[in-house]
Amino acid sequence: MKRERYARKKLDPEFMRLEREKTIEKLQNDYSRLKKNCREKTHRLIKSSKLIKMNCEICNDTEVEAHHDDYTNPYDVRWLCKAHHSQHHTNLKEK
Repeated sequence: MKRERYARKKLDPEFMRLEREKTIEKLQNDYSRLKKNCREKTHRLIKSSKLIKMNCEICNDTEVEAHHDDYTNPYDVRWLCKAHHSQHHTNLKEK
């Protein structure tokens, strides 16, 4: 019975649009949660001196931000100054 009802609903474009939106929202929430957890873990690692801030890998500036290419590994950090970090994200969006 449930399958039949769902099969009928799948014919409705509005129903399918809402289902797609729910799926996209869930994926975005999962990704946001992963990013948040990675950032928090990195912050704790820095505070406990298990991860040491380095100079910007491009201009050698000492005021740096952590950049993660992969949010599943909080130890894998690229240290970039604010200007180069922003530039890096701009370059990523253009690709």
